[in-house]
Amino acid sequence: MGETTPEDNQTPEKSFSNEDVERIVKERIATAKKKEAEKFADYNDLKAAKAELDKIKAGQKTDLEKIAVERDDYKTKYESLVAENDKRVKLETTRSKAKSLFEAAEINNHDGKAWRYIETLVSGEDDDDALATRIKDAKDIFGVRSVGGSGRNTVPPKPGEKTIDDEIKELETARIEAIKNHDPVTAGDLSTRIVALKMKRREATKNV
Repeated sequence: MGETTPEDNQTPEKSFSNEDVERIVKERIATAKKKEAEKFADYNDLKAAKAELDKIKAGQKTDLEKIAVERDDYKTKYESLVAENDKRVKLETTRSKAKSLFEAAEINNHDGKAWRYIETLVSGEDDDDALATRIKDAKDIFGVRSVGGSGRNTVPPKPGEKTIDDEIKELETARIEAIKNHDPVTAGDLSTRIVALKMKRREATKNV
């Protein structure tokens, strides 16, 4: 049996034809494409999920904006109610004070007209001086309270005080005297003053 040489144990080199090379390249390209496709296989799902999430976030933002608007609306209504209540409390306090002054002034209040006249003029912003002025005006218009009676001005006012009716009577007397003295200028002037006082009295009492 003959001896083998190292050359006899070497594997002969494999040669590739052009067709083999092309095939191998195509296979590798196909494999690479497949792996790339698998890598991004869930891209569309992720894109759809993101779109849905954005929609949910947008909805949440809209809800928060609605809540904020409702909160501001309730806050405005609350502040308005507080302001109205404060105004009502001030008005009630002022009216209570005016009522006390009114009763102390002994004003004739036949059928409650004098007090209703005062009440329509009173506001929560009136201070003591304003209330005192209103009370004095009411006394000038309605006179002092009667003793055991209900008519207007049946009891003379206190010394130094005159009602509108008192002034009208005085002017009427003076006007008649001027007519007797053939003084039409004075009589005309007195008539004008009388009419003005009557209008003032009517204006003050027409809504009470």
